[in-house]
Amino acid sequence: MMTASGSSILMVCVALISCLQMAVIAQAGVNDPGITVSFKTGDHRQGLKQVKQILDNPDTPLDQRLELHLFLARFYLDQVGDSSKAGNVLKKALAETGLSNHPLKMSAGNLLKELDDTMRQNQQAIGHLKAIRSRVLTPGSRRTDKDIAQLETDLQQLTTIMTDRPDFPWMHELRYVQGLINMKLGRLYRADRQFSKAVELKPALYLYLPVNRLRSTVRQQWIRSTGTTMALMLAGLI
Repeated sequence: MMTASGSSILMVCVALISCLQMAVIAQAGVNDPGITVSFKTGDHRQGLKQVKQILDNPDTPLDQRLELHLFLARFYLDQVGDSSKAGNVLKKALAETGLSNHPLKMSAGNLLKELDDTMRQNQQAIGHLKAIRSRVLTPGSRRTDKDIAQLETDLQQLTTIMTDRPDFPWMHELRYVQGLINMKLGRLYRADRQFSKAVELKPALYLYLPVNRLRSTVRQQWIRSTGTTMALMLAGLI
């Protein structure tokens, strides 16, 4: 049962996430009531579906199309953490028929340039993160001592990136990979904490990475292992 203080903290977290989502909507100038309600309540998939329907309509005015492209780009950057998809959305905005000096097109171009510059400035750290993630996701459940040593080294490298770059724009992915490594090492509680921290940074991260499914799996495994340990302790076997 959740305590009163726990309930209060949860309500504050929900309110903060709602405020972040509404700030993104307001910044993009999206005024459609249906879209606003969907994103405000956290129904991101429905909101994205509504945006797509409007963009697929050839009669949608250029200004509204550009506003929605900008909204999607900021949503993918600020809430989802998918910079690749954000970049593709911005390119679609620039490809829209209309004046090249349209203010909203210029905003899309500036945001795309900012994203490209950020990626270049963090190119080395991004490369390390991608390499580690690729190793961690390599299929196979059996791990040798060498594999375990490599995972520990990878964890240390990720910690170094966090220390050297506290404002690293892909910190949510870094936390996610930390969770994957701890999951492989059987450190279920630590894995759950890292997955949760990744979601705190990007509330809609589940649209990009299977973080919700992994959190559920880790928690189920942790409950089973804890239950087994308690049973053995009660039986006096450990």
